[in-house]
Amino acid sequence: MRTMARRCYALVWLLLLAAVPAAAQVAAPDFAVAVVADDSGGLYLGSVVRATVTITNVGGSSAAGGGGMSLSGDIFDYADSGSCGATKSTSFEGPLFIGWNWNIASLAVGAKQTCQFAFRVKALPASASRVLYASTYANGESNSANNQATRTLVFTTAPTTDLGVSLGADRSGAAAGDTVNVTVTARNVGRQDAPGPAVSVAVPASLRVTGGGCGAVAGRGQFVWSVGALAYGGVRACTFSASVVATAPTTAQLTAQIADAAMVDPAPGNNSDSVAIAIGAAPAPGYAKLDIQTSTPGPVRPGDTFSYTLMLRNFGSVDIASALVNYSLPAELLPQSSNCNTSASGTQVSWRVPAVTAGAAVSCTIGVRMQAASLSGVLSSRADALLSLTNQTSLRLAAQQDVGALPAARQWSRRLDGAATSQPSRHPGLSADGKRLVFASLQDGLLSGVGGANVYLVDRRGGAPRLLNAAPDGGVLPGTADYPVLSGNGQAAAFLYTPSSGGASVRGGQAAATAAGSTTVCSSPPNGLFQTKCQTGTGGAVPNGSAESPSLSADGRYLAFCSSASNLVTGDANGFKDVFVTDQLTAQTRLVSLTASGEQGNGDSCSAKISGDGRWVVFTTTAPNLGSNGLTSQVVRKDLSSGALLRISTGVNGSPANADAEQPSIDFDGRRIAFTSRAANLESGVNAAVRNIWVYDEAASTPNKLAAVRGSGGALPNQDADAPALSCNGRALAFTTRADNLAGSDTNNQPDLYLYDVDNRIVRRAVAPQAGVEPNGPAGEAALDCEGNTMAFASGATNLPGGDANPNDDVFAQDAPLRSDAGAVTVDASFSGNWFNAGNDGHGFLIEALSLPGNPFYVTWYVFRNGQPVFLQGVANASGNRLDVDMYSTTSTGFPVGSAVTNTPWGRLSLSFTDANTGQADWAPTAGGYGAGSFNLRRLTTPALVQSDTGQALKACYSGIWADPVRPGYGVDIEINDIDASTRLLTAYWYTYQPNGSPLWLVGVGAAAAGKVDLDFYQLGGDGAQFPPAFTRAATSVTKWGSASLQFAADNGLGMSWQPLLPGYAAGSANLQRLTALAGRGCSGN
Repeated sequence: MRTMARRCYALVWLLLLAAVPAAAQVAAPDFAVAVVADDSGGLYLGSVVRATVTITNVGGSSAAGGGGMSLSGDIFDYADSGSCGATKSTSFEGPLFIGWNWNIASLAVGAKQTCQFAFRVKALPASASRVLYASTYANGESNSANNQATRTLVFTTAPTTDLGVSLGADRSGAAAGDTVNVTVTARNVGRQDAPGPAVSVAVPASLRVTGGGCGAVAGRGQFVWSVGALAYGGVRACTFSASVVATAPTTAQLTAQIADAAMVDPAPGNNSDSVAIAIGAAPAPGYAKLDIQTSTPGPVRPGDTFSYTLMLRNFGSVDIASALVNYSLPAELLPQSSNCNTSASGTQVSWRVPAVTAGAAVSCTIGVRMQAASLSGVLSSRADALLSLTNQTSLRLAAQQDVGALPAARQWSRRLDGAATSQPSRHPGLSADGKRLVFASLQDGLLSGVGGANVYLVDRRGGAPRLLNAAPDGGVLPGTADYPVLSGNGQAAAFLYTPSSGGASVRGGQAAATAAGSTTVCSSPPNGLFQTKCQTGTGGAVPNGSAESPSLSADGRYLAFCSSASNLVTGDANGFKDVFVTDQLTAQTRLVSLTASGEQGNGDSCSAKISGDGRWVVFTTTAPNLGSNGLTSQVVRKDLSSGALLRISTGVNGSPANADAEQPSIDFDGRRIAFTSRAANLESGVNAAVRNIWVYDEAASTPNKLAAVRGSGGALPNQDADAPALSCNGRALAFTTRADNLAGSDTNNQPDLYLYDVDNRIVRRAVAPQAGVEPNGPAGEAALDCEGNTMAFASGATNLPGGDANPNDDVFAQDAPLRSDAGAVTVDASFSGNWFNAGNDGHGFLIEALSLPGNPFYVTWYVFRNGQPVFLQGVANASGNRLDVDMYSTTSTGFPVGSAVTNTPWGRLSLSFTDANTGQADWAPTAGGYGAGSFNLRRLTTPALVQSDTGQALKACYSGIWADPVRPGYGVDIEINDIDASTRLLTAYWYTYQPNGSPLWLVGVGAAAAGKVDLDFYQLGGDGAQFPPAFTRAATSVTKWGSASLQFAADNGLGMSWQPLLPGYAAGSANLQRLTALAGRGCSGN
């Protein structure tokens, strides 16, 4: 067992599970495992090993069980996503192993399960072989002798690497006398250094070599470029020139072939390349440009009309005789009108373009109407053009553009078979980034074979729902599961569980009897495995009372709840409901509904909510010694650090609220708290007949720091408001009400969801009418992500998008609920990230909300001019939905920075935003060589949240600007991004200088490994790398500049070393220091 634990760490959990005893006189099951793999001819660097594991039940009865396999992680890496529903496993116990685990629901006698996996050789071992391990187990089997199998994999020592070559020309068409510059790029994409690769180049007779690099000899049609030693991962390029000698139209085909006589190339498919040049001849890329502009960046709604303008510019010296542009609109739009020669069929529009003389431009405006809601929140369109030139040649162009759409609410409580639901789904919860969603449902068919009252987890980025109330054997806990909550990092969940008669719950990982009808709280530790454990009393006893209102801290460590049980902690003798907090890492539970001096409450306390940072718990209480007047419930806040207790529902005269204060909600750091009350003494002029939403703000200047939520014109709701839910940053508040006087027209007489911008005191409809039609059913139980950009809710409406035609409650998610129009938008920390224009993909804006006094924003525009990179920078404060930034261009005298850095005023950049993902950029340069212009913006990335840091090597707070204190003037913009639930990457934008002092920006992406981030830096260039609107993505080229290694030293230090591939740059290193941190994403949580 010890040897297996070291070698097959991935299977240890299988061997530790308790066996299920076999029934009397029934032959036991017996699982046997075999493994085969293809290593014929020996494995080399880059080889893909395909392994097949076969598990056979050779026993006398069917059984459930599991399987696993593993092999050396220092030699192999994953090459596919596996089969059999297996999950990846990694261990650092002893040697590094990687592998897979999977469950077997049931395997009949004589039946087999076959699973396939693929691994890639990433390094050669010191020995000539390595062992692949496979294992299995069956519940109830007694024979384990056949539970393990091995396969020895053999390696070859022949030197191997994967060489590649590519050809590129600076023009795709030319005429007699023109000069063509050809770039040859050699790459070593294998895993070993190549000592001496050479590239053979063949030039056709229609071209005459005139000189340049690559070993080219003037007048010679064939030559060999001796590349020299090329390290693995290395790239080397050279350029030679040739003139066109052909006078008749033809195609000049150049070819190149790479090889290294000392190496074996296991993948010869990339050993050759060719490039064709039309002689006589089509214009080079950038000759003409097709653009799409819009009358609005969005967001648009069903029923809205707006327009697209197609613009064709002729930058060349030859007239365009005619052109045909085919424009494809998204399915949500229908064309309505145009001011040019167009024809339409459905969402397809054809524009026949008249002649366009050299240097001229023509345009066509097409009016459209949005006919259906958008689930994605973006409307993407594309234009393809075929141009006929007057010199009898042709050219193809393409363009695309995005317009933001108000995202439709999307149903997530869906049956696998697509049939309509018939039972309610409710009580949604969201992770801090809005990507993971939990909810409760009575509906069957959400998972195969699962029905009853269950709780589910859904990853909104894709994947089937996951059952949270699962028993250790993979089945469903018998009874009712309800009221799920999710930690901010999305790695832990909790829910209420009521066993059925004679049922069981999971306590400490084992099944234990629980009295039917008694409700307990079950949860999973914050490791992303969602293995359920249920609350126990002292000594492992069954709780002798029911639990309510579970709540989790952002990291999932702390679980708050209330319970009438008296045996959860020693000495609970007050006979009332109490509030408790369990540390899920230590399994220690403490009673927290205490006075500051430690006395137990002398009344009921419940409705517990814990702050994201785990320090504060807010709850309701009727206990006079905890802040109640003995007549009404009050909302109080407990400081788990100091023990201090503060009554939140305090009147303007310092007395308790004169009506019940209920339904509390708390933000990440406990500074803002929301609750409901009919109290008339919390603020003057409040109608006590209606339940209002109240917000406690620690920074408020009022004596009791309370303010009622008010709608248009300062109106209080004219009907009860309920279920307040604060975002973890405390800036957005969702609630439900039948009131019709808070924001615009509300005529459906249903409980509707509203969002309140706490900073700016603006109320908006959160689920807006579609095409002017109000939701025809109630909505409520809102949950928000950390920044208020995603809302989950339950609704019984049958006319929300997505075809939900049943009247029972379903669970939906709505993106950008607060950004219903430009007037609702206030640029804040949630706008940090990368923004780009879909028609100009290749350059864009990095926006960073800085954690500095005055809340400034740092804006960088990574752009181009005349084929060369330019970075423009500026700092400004937001005003409403706008950032108006004075931008500066920067030059120096050398790489990475010279002895002098010069900042020159460039002009004004204005960024205006119409929702959380949509905006517009307008610029007015004062520097020469640039033109004014504008285009739409779409969000490309959102920096990771600190609430999602658990288990991550890269902290979210690493996002920001890092600079060299010894050599100021250059640095790295870093953004940490969560790609999916298990992938976090670092994107680095290195703003530096070319050897001549001209600006240079490089971009690289990498993941953390062995305590550092290794990445490759790339730069964009070529004829198409022009300042907009002349930027043409198709005419740009991407060149690998070199590589770098980044290693963080605590939270404010960063070691960076670099190794360039391009000539003129020197390898080096620097110790960078943090220059800025992103607001809301600092290492302290600020």
